[in-house]
Amino acid sequence: MQAADLLKLPSWGELPKYGHKVPILIGSPAASDVAKMLAPYGMNLTDLGPEYGRAAATKMFRSIMVKGLEALIQECVLGADKYGAADQVLASVGDGYPGIDWAKLADDLIGRTAIHGARRADEMDQVANTLRELDIDPFMASAAAKRIRWAADQGLKDKFGDNFPESFHDVLAALKQK
Repeated sequence: MQAADLLKLPSWGELPKYGHKVPILIGSPAASDVAKMLAPYGMNLTDLGPEYGRAAATKMFRSIMVKGLEALIQECVLGADKYGAADQVLASVGDGYPGIDWAKLADDLIGRTAIHGARRADEMDQVANTLRELDIDPFMASAAAKRIRWAADQGLKDKFGDNFPESFHDVLAALKQK
């Protein structure tokens, strides 16, 4: 496969948003050469050095934060919504953690779960397995996988297709219609 052929590969997940500029982590003894070869195509490559596994580990353990936060926000909003307090809870969290638009973050993360929940839960299962291999109990990774898988099992992908919901309120409404 030539470097130019990489630009023609079908997109999935978040690729439509970024196209060929999706962030890609690379690491191996050849990573530097690969980055130079692909530089003319404007790809967003980060060379993490010659060690095998560093790029995969970076992506994997980043998932604990991203998908863990996704699961926490989902659970928070599900509970708070039962009292009509989801917006107030997110505003209150924003008071304690300024600089983050928590409602917008909830829209984004809960939207990702609605569309890509099954894949994201599987990724967290892989993270949990890796942690076990490292003799680390995957309390949070396993819990995130369970919460995200629950959302995937609610048929949200069928409801929204590949169109991200405009807000987490749309996802809550879809769940209430079930």
